[in-house]
Amino acid sequence: MCYAVGSSGTIRKTVDGGATAWTGQTSGTTAYLLEISCIDSVTCYVVGYSGTIRKTVDGGATAWTGTTSGTTEILSGIDCPNNLVCYAVGQNGTIRKTTDGGTTPWTAQTPGDPTAFLTSVACQSADTCITVGLWGGGDIFKTINGGQSWSGFETGHQLWSLDCPAANKCYTGGSQYYLKTIDGTNWFTTHYQPTPTLAPNIAQDYSVITGFKETLDGTSTGTIYYQLSNDDGATWYWYDGTSWSVAPDITHRNTSASINQNIPDFTGSYGSGTGKFKWRAIFYGSSVTDLQKLDSIQVAIRGSAPNKPESLTISDVSNRDKEVWALALSWDSPVPNGTEINFFKIERSDNGGPWTEVGTTNDGTKRAYAEVVPSSDVTYSYRVRSVDHDEIGGIYNDESEPSNVVSMTPTGKYSSPPNLLGTPSANVTATTANISWSTDRVSSSTAKYGIDTGYGLIASDNQTEVTSHSVSLKGLIPGTTYHYKIQSLDPERTYGDDAYYTSDYTFTTSLAAEISDLKVTDIRSDSALLSWQTTGDMGATIHYGKTAEYGSTMSASSGTSHSVRLTGLQDSTTYHLKVIGTDSGGNLVQSDDYSFETLAFPRISNIRFEKVEDKPTSTLKVTWDTNVPTSSVVEYMDPDGTSQEVAEYQMVTRHEIIVSGLKDKTEYILLAKGRDAFGNEASSGRQKITTEIDTRPPEISEITTETSVTGYGSSAKSQMIVSWRTDEPATSQVQYSRDGSETNLKEMTQEDAFLTSSHAVVISGLEPSSPYYFRVISKDKAENESKSEIKSALTDQVRPSVFDIIIESFKSSFDWLFGIKRFK
Repeated sequence: MCYAVGSSGTIRKTVDGGATAWTGQTSGTTAYLLEISCIDSVTCYVVGYSGTIRKTVDGGATAWTGTTSGTTEILSGIDCPNNLVCYAVGQNGTIRKTTDGGTTPWTAQTPGDPTAFLTSVACQSADTCITVGLWGGGDIFKTINGGQSWSGFETGHQLWSLDCPAANKCYTGGSQYYLKTIDGTNWFTTHYQPTPTLAPNIAQDYSVITGFKETLDGTSTGTIYYQLSNDDGATWYWYDGTSWSVAPDITHRNTSASINQNIPDFTGSYGSGTGKFKWRAIFYGSSVTDLQKLDSIQVAIRGSAPNKPESLTISDVSNRDKEVWALALSWDSPVPNGTEINFFKIERSDNGGPWTEVGTTNDGTKRAYAEVVPSSDVTYSYRVRSVDHDEIGGIYNDESEPSNVVSMTPTGKYSSPPNLLGTPSANVTATTANISWSTDRVSSSTAKYGIDTGYGLIASDNQTEVTSHSVSLKGLIPGTTYHYKIQSLDPERTYGDDAYYTSDYTFTTSLAAEISDLKVTDIRSDSALLSWQTTGDMGATIHYGKTAEYGSTMSASSGTSHSVRLTGLQDSTTYHLKVIGTDSGGNLVQSDDYSFETLAFPRISNIRFEKVEDKPTSTLKVTWDTNVPTSSVVEYMDPDGTSQEVAEYQMVTRHEIIVSGLKDKTEYILLAKGRDAFGNEASSGRQKITTEIDTRPPEISEITTETSVTGYGSSAKSQMIVSWRTDEPATSQVQYSRDGSETNLKEMTQEDAFLTSSHAVVISGLEPSSPYYFRVISKDKAENESKSEIKSALTDQVRPSVFDIIIESFKSSFDWLFGIKRFK
């Protein structure tokens, strides 16, 4: 995994070594970014211009987040020895540090030189770090106490980069100047050699690998390949017999390096020989060891390379039926240049990979090559080189530049068509049919069809290389039987196009769809129910409006029996409608124009209030008219907020409601309303009515009396209960006397002030067997008094006592004893 940073906040990442395109990261900044440091595979920091420090903890999967660096200086270097501690360096000696992963602002460090442009920093621990810079003398500074103090020295050179691959072992350099330390303190170079603190070591186990030198056109300039080992801080030189030169640097001295150098010992054409060189090592600038070992160098001198082959072409010679994949090459001979060609070398690249040699021709007269390749899923690229003479020293003498490149993915051709899987099917409408079938390999799709086996029509889906085939047939006649047969051909084939149709199949188109039995029912003031039938399964759209231009639409689901309620209509309005649908074949089907009229919405008019006379309580008669039959309801409310209503549920257009039991001299709020047969309510609006003062006395009726006697004999007394009713609540009182005139009614019971409509007064102490005259008196709440006519009643006789009954019986039996004579 690698990251690259640059201008305009650019951060790009690869996880496959760049084999595929690098992916962009969302840095969250437009600043020029200069360096990145990653602690692990997901946690990284990046620094740049204007004190920018950005961080990711998920490998850049989400946007990088900013941290507060506390500076606007350019930051050019950053290193993090652990997950929490990081150091950032930059312009004007800027050193910033965080100990919490950038959660809080970074703190400033005291630099060794505030004028230095610090370019790079490397930390071996949270406390030990080294930084290098450009200006101010090419400083190298080091801290061993977590940045509390920095110490160092000037090198006199601009230092651009720093790397510490191991403890106390670091490298820095810039502008053709390199420094190294192996103890973290002392630095040395061929140009700068501080006094060593350790005695120099003598190089051991050095070696020079015999290289191969080749020259072109008879000259003696070539490349010597060598390897030197066990440097231990040594600077290596080599001697070519004339002068000493610094050997090109080899990282850790364990890989091959090369020197392009004249070899004065060898000239001429076509041949080989040997030369000798010696090496020297200088350790820490204080010890020189000349290595007198002379190493033989094999040399080959050759002339010009042959010209490259011309007009390379490629052909597919695969056997697709047997899945044997093969490619063949052919080319033209190079333009002669006086060089004899021994053979041709063929190189191949798979899917854009590295070039490898896959074969050669026997001699220079063969200009063709064929090979079997492993897969039909790989694009193979080829190029050819011309080679002359025998090989010398492990490689061929003269080899041309590569020819043009040709590429191909082997596919081959089929000698017979694919197999049909199962039976084809037809999805049919009135005017279309979709024919579907499957084959065992990718192929084309074609169908012949017609009303008889002569067919006459051909349809294709204009696709190739599919296994699931589909061909659409359009413009068919409804209710008609059609014949068809199908064909699937390989895109690469050796057989003819007109062969291999299947046997005959048939299908019958459905009848043309139509709309019928359209009805408008359940018409209301604001809606209507629309229903219709279709001969085929289809959806539809209802177009409706106040004119034949319509203007409004409503959709209906697919089916054969449809029902839709149109809502939001205006009452008492004529509407036009038309149903338009599309059958399964995409054919347009529509009905005729229909019209209907919505019902009127109930409305109240001519509301009137009339006082009803000669009623015991204030009574109103409320009358009104409606345009359609509705129920009759009067709702009324007194000043206390008590609401009541009187209702009649017979549906009429002329309405009358009697509202009784109202309070006298009271303001009422009345509301007349009613609902039609569909539940639509009409209302009159609120009306205020004030009742009048009560001046009518209560009406007396149903006067009755009931008498009884209490006691016996001469001490017996009679009582009379007088009962009556009034048509409104009133008091109870009886005026009476044994005399029969109105003026002689001297006695009066105490008035019972409780207001009631059912009255009963008990009169006691009356003489038995005596006629009495009386009248009843009642007063309503408004003190209106009513008196009844004078009535009469006879009190009951006195009942004899037990003693009187015995004496009377005794007298009847023994009347002679009392001087009573009986005569018969």
